[in-house]
Amino acid sequence: MKTALLYNNKEHIKKQNPMDVERLKPAVDWLLFMQNKDGGWASYEKRRAPKWIEILNPSMLFENIMTEVTYTECSSATMQGLKEFSENHDYRREDIKRALVRGGKFLQSKQDPDGSWYGCWGVCYTYGTWFGIEGLLAAGHKNDTSSPEIQKACDFLLSKQRPDGSWGESFESCVEHKYIEHEDGQIINTAWALLALMKAKHPDKAAIEKGIEFILSRQESTGDFPQEGISGVFNGNCMETYTAYRNIFPLWAVARYYRHL
Repeated sequence: MKTALLYNNKEHIKKQNPMDVERLKPAVDWLLFMQNKDGGWASYEKRRAPKWIEILNPSMLFENIMTEVTYTECSSATMQGLKEFSENHDYRREDIKRALVRGGKFLQSKQDPDGSWYGCWGVCYTYGTWFGIEGLLAAGHKNDTSSPEIQKACDFLLSKQRPDGSWGESFESCVEHKYIEHEDGQIINTAWALLALMKAKHPDKAAIEKGIEFILSRQESTGDFPQEGISGVFNGNCMETYTAYRNIFPLWAVARYYRHL
């Protein structure tokens, strides 16, 4: 839905064949319906059982498999879509406003004391913190200087930047539930951190430029980026390599840099 709205807002699309808002209204209805009592969103259904049922987890390997849980990333992504819709259309605007307020409170409750968010679908705190910042902005927080939560999140990210301008996080962070450095800087982690800092309009332009320089230094002559460490995860301990990530997120970060800075 968010992509369709961004697509519709392109000038040449407005004059040709934008997606009809009537096709987007059911998506809004469904997203509002899927909000859980705690204000967050899960990945495929509402929560239907209490957290304690995880005690019955028969797996020695995976977390959170007994029932759906609410996630920072799913909540943030939903909130971004709803926010984009409400800025373009009047349909259920008050319902969306209330949902965003509840979602913002949920995200605040998930933020760790050091300012980070644990990422459940990517490695790990660089990923989760990017979604946390974007979600709070969708909920109405302005930027890093006026929101203590976003300021703290940006401080966390900057504290993890390496001397070469990169961020590098190991998949072990997902297992240990604490930030663990990768032996090398990683283009994907760097892109996630930069996307978060730029979205928050962080004033440390030098740190952002250094991160962009790192990304560009890793680009190969073909335009491709190298496949590096594991970047995907689910259920806390199942690691996956999404091969498109190595190009999607660096390109996104560089594009945001050139467009806004």
